[in-house]
Amino acid sequence: MTSTELSAKLKEEGNDLYYRSRYNEARQKFTEAITSDPTNPILYANRAAVHVAQNRYLDAAWDCQKAIDLDPKYSKAWGRLGVAAQGLRDWEFCINSFQEALKYLPVNEARLTLLERKLKDRYIEGIASAQVAQSQRENPAVAMPWDRAKAVECEKMAQENESSAFVILEAYSEFRTGVDILNALRVKVSPLVGAEWGGKLGGIEALCNAIIADERVFHIDEMRWIDMFTNQCAFEEEVLGGWSEKGDPEFAKQKSMARLRNMGWSDTRPAIAVTVRIWVVKAFIKSHFEGHRDVAHGLYTAAIEVLEWGCRQWSQVNRNERGAVFEKSYIRGIKRLKMVNMQKALIEKRTSQLPFTLNDISQLARYIIADVDLNPASAELTGDKFRGIRSAFWTYPKASALSILGWCHACDAMRAEKECPAQSLATYRRAAEFYEKAGSLYPSDDENHAHFLRMALDCLCNANATLGDILPMCKRIRLAIPQALDLWQIPRTENSLVIYLEDVSDFEERQMKDIAQGRVTIKSTARIERAIP
Repeated sequence: MTSTELSAKLKEEGNDLYYRSRYNEARQKFTEAITSDPTNPILYANRAAVHVAQNRYLDAAWDCQKAIDLDPKYSKAWGRLGVAAQGLRDWEFCINSFQEALKYLPVNEARLTLLERKLKDRYIEGIASAQVAQSQRENPAVAMPWDRAKAVECEKMAQENESSAFVILEAYSEFRTGVDILNALRVKVSPLVGAEWGGKLGGIEALCNAIIADERVFHIDEMRWIDMFTNQCAFEEEVLGGWSEKGDPEFAKQKSMARLRNMGWSDTRPAIAVTVRIWVVKAFIKSHFEGHRDVAHGLYTAAIEVLEWGCRQWSQVNRNERGAVFEKSYIRGIKRLKMVNMQKALIEKRTSQLPFTLNDISQLARYIIADVDLNPASAELTGDKFRGIRSAFWTYPKASALSILGWCHACDAMRAEKECPAQSLATYRRAAEFYEKAGSLYPSDDENHAHFLRMALDCLCNANATLGDILPMCKRIRLAIPQALDLWQIPRTENSLVIYLEDVSDFEERQMKDIAQGRVTIKSTARIERAIP
């Protein structure tokens, strides 16, 4: 069998798997086909379709671009590039891609096949929706959370209660700084000296700080963002002498020891810092935008391993000498990101051979909670101007870990429902307690406050709790959601929060009416429709 025949066979197998929604296997088949015939643009476009189905829009964009490089008039590749750009919310690139896709369809309507007619309609609809989205971004009817937080900052600061506004402003300030530094970088490639950089250091540090503080501020709104980030990584690593490229913690440890012996802390500190920060930002991008939970897990683990090793190795070294990345709060923040990524991987179960279990994530959550309790914020972080930092590095990690314990208990309870119903009820009750504690730690104007109280409500119902327990939780959710919507009512979260409010309010009203009419009592049990996961 020739390489062309083999790739054709693999392509057909990949197509069959794709249509049966077996995306991981389909992606593997297309990858094998590309290895056999790397000049076939159809193979890249087909693999891009798999990436789109799994919301891996950056991977899809890269495969589409490769297909277009091989065949610039390949309409379907241009169309899928438009879909990938939609997923990345790069509306200008999306419009241009769909326009190119239309350009390379037959001009004569009579010559269009049924499939081509459908594709044409899809491309036209894609252009129209992207134009609407672009217009809304340029003239936003709804401000983003950081814009709203800025508008109410003084008002919130005057109040004693905590607010998610402080966290989001802290994180967005770092994110904006990082993006500005990325935008300022200039690269000039010379045949004699290679790449010549012109830019500022600190972009990776700012992006990493933003992600650890609150990853919700992180957004990619243009296709060239990844190229900008990649260039900034190369620039900072070259200047500071980091070792992130290998992704190997042992290599980084050896190099840092040698650097310290030869150059001292002034050279070693920034090299270690840029290495682990690049790993953390890359891990987040790999997980959040590309869905590569396994790669992200490896990078988070590598960063934590180097930092914890450094804490032991240099335990007697002054904290300012070692650097901020060795602070307990900083390492804890990376562990929280790792924990969240582990949860997503376990939920998706894309592979049966994950390097961790439900018990592992539960242990990590308990470690984070204990770490927060044993290492409170220092006295120098008291005062209103540090409210965002205290929440981001102490309150929020603990709340996140408590929510993970709630989820772990809910998973255990679900598995025990048939074989051990009594144990299942008790475990659901325990899950509700963890979710309630998590929600209560978040400020009432944070979307997570209402979200985790809603999860607690689900678990209470599954535990056969009485209305005496259920209705007070309903009231808390009903009162909290309008506060959260003041800051968080954007397309990404609007549906879940609004649906929560409608469902809980309707349920509460029905139960109160039934109590008033004597059909049930506060000792009766009740079930509400399960929340959006």
